[in-house]
Amino acid sequence: MDERARRGISFPAYLTEQTFKERIDLCLPGIHATVIDWIKARNEYVGGKSTNHHLMALVDLSNDDKHRTLTAIAAGPAELKGYVSFIDCARIDVSAPEERPALKDGAELNYWECVVTGLHPKVQMALTPTVEIVVEGRSGFGGVLEGIRREVTEILNAPEIIAAVS
Repeated sequence: MDERARRGISFPAYLTEQTFKERIDLCLPGIHATVIDWIKARNEYVGGKSTNHHLMALVDLSNDDKHRTLTAIAAGPAELKGYVSFIDCARIDVSAPEERPALKDGAELNYWECVVTGLHPKVQMALTPTVEIVVEGRSGFGGVLEGIRREVTEILNAPEIIAAVS
């Protein structure tokens, strides 16, 4: 196999079964039909379209034609959890600013009113933000990434694939 053919080897994951049939020989030249049938089954074609959403998400992210199309990715806050402990003091009231604060260094998120109950009052706080990654046309992308990881792990550990590369 020449270098150009070797570089063209890729896992054939396509939105349509027709595209799979047209490109399989370019993606996996010389691969046994049993392995090709197994890979085709992973695409879960129903009515000629792939229903393997994790595999299609991976295809979207690995977009072969990056010069013509880009996948937009954004991140934004989803949740902010906090842990607060009081030493030698007690909380009386908690309130929020009148306007929602911008998320930036020094932002005032809440106002805490406390009463001193001992000699060395102290309030300890830890904030844990959760950020949601959104990829064009999808939300909650952390779950999609986990699905892609599981899918790729299953593919790489499949007996049919291991036998083909051994």
